[in-house]
Amino acid sequence: MTHHPPSTLLLVLLPLLGACRSAPPQARAAEATPAQSATPVAAEVLATVNGVAITRQEVVGAARGPSAHGGTGTAETPTETLERLIQEELRAQRAARMGLDRDPTYRADLARAEASLRGWRRTQLATLLDTHEQVTRPEVSEAEARAFYDANVPRIRTEVRVSQILLRDEAAIGRALAAVRAGTPFEEVARRQFAELPPSAGRPWDLGYLRWNLLPTAWRDLAYTLPVGQTSDVLRGPNNRFWIINVVDRRELPELTFEAMRVAITQTLQEERRLAVRTGEREDLRRDARIVYVGGHAP
Repeated sequence: MTHHPPSTLLLVLLPLLGACRSAPPQARAAEATPAQSATPVAAEVLATVNGVAITRQEVVGAARGPSAHGGTGTAETPTETLERLIQEELRAQRAARMGLDRDPTYRADLARAEASLRGWRRTQLATLLDTHEQVTRPEVSEAEARAFYDANVPRIRTEVRVSQILLRDEAAIGRALAAVRAGTPFEEVARRQFAELPPSAGRPWDLGYLRWNLLPTAWRDLAYTLPVGQTSDVLRGPNNRFWIINVVDRRELPELTFEAMRVAITQTLQEERRLAVRTGEREDLRRDARIVYVGGHAP
């Protein structure tokens, strides 16, 4: 049996899962017993074989081009494709009745295909929810935005020039901090994280001057309180990110008035509220769900 790499596994999910649905327990008991139908929602069924549906989507996906159609130079017609799939389904059902669906290689490939399909479904639906939440952003009134500006004028009018070391390895970021604390210049330690950096790439660890709304939440406050020239301790952020930052400079820009920053303030407050809602939603979802770790604990 052919083994498919992960990048192409989704391309063969439907044929593999079709083979699985072709072998319900009822079909093994008697050839004439109809199988359970697994028709996709809204799929156009073109034929059934002992109760197992073959849809238009399957026919379109399985159609053979000219090079695969017996060397005749003509593509397979939809009717020919459908008849071929019917014959394959009949043979698949016979194989199941013979117990061939217990073949270890087949079972392993099927398990991988089903896992990939479950993962695809999970990711797609979660992404749809993310998109929905992005569209329905919380309302922020002009009065709320102005009140935020008035309470944070010094920060909003100050740009901070920051250098960073950003890693996803806590042990590695700890070693980097130890090197800085031992006297190695911050820039030299930062450069080590880019071993294959070409000379033309510049200094990617130097973030330049950043305004308040562009500073990561994990160290936004610290960027305004850490003395210029000083290096932070290790800062932990979301998604297994770890920072060390060095404040290079600060400069005040009086032209950053409320009108100039109103859109940025509104967007930032909307995002903060959306994240707060999402955090509460995450807690609510887990509280209301029944999650069981096999073995009694998380892997």
